[in-house]
Amino acid sequence: MENTKKIKLGYNGPLVSKLGLGCMRMSSIWGGPTPEEAESIATIHQVDKPL
Repeated sequence: MENTKKIKLGYNGPLVSKLGLGCMRMSSIWGGPTPEEAESIATIHQVDKPL
């Protein structure tokens, strides 16, 4: 990820990757069907693996 663009997080925050993962659909708070917890956790683990 060394070629990934970075931005400052907040006013004085650290530099972070511009790449993100939207997790809104990993809960049923917005009235949708409840996702499988194991599938949501597996997704997060997959994204967290080093490239």
